[in-house]
Amino acid sequence: MEQRIEIERLEEAANLFGSFDENIRLIESEFHVVVTNREGELRIAGEPEDTMLASKAIGALLALAAALTLAVQAGSYLICSLGYGLFGPLSLPFISDGLGALLLNAALTGLMLSVFRTGEAYRDRPLPNGEVCGRRSAWEPPCI
Repeated sequence: MEQRIEIERLEEAANLFGSFDENIRLIESEFHVVVTNREGELRIAGEPEDTMLASKAIGALLALAAALTLAVQAGSYLICSLGYGLFGPLSLPFISDGLGALLLNAALTGLMLSVFRTGEAYRDRPLPNGEVCGRRSAWEPPCI
């Protein structure tokens, strides 16, 4: 089975893959899948259950990257407002003036919401044997 995840910008793929592709190698070894980056999309090939779990992990990494970007931006604004900044402040997410910052923040929030809307990051689908939650690795959230 093969799943595809669209990557709109080259920077997203570079951040996702990590230094020397260490993140993708870890996902490949943990889930026994093959991940390739072709024509602006990630292709995850392997057994159906393994590709589903690997796509969950990749979706969670993308959402985490967007959330951390917003958190660093807000933290930088707070530090500079208190007078401790070493550089000029970034804008406060969704509050400060500036069309460019607002559009960037909206795009990052849209990325996070799309991961959670589709449920690929955290919703478990029934497995072929009928089991709903089979935790096989540290990447999966614990069963509740």
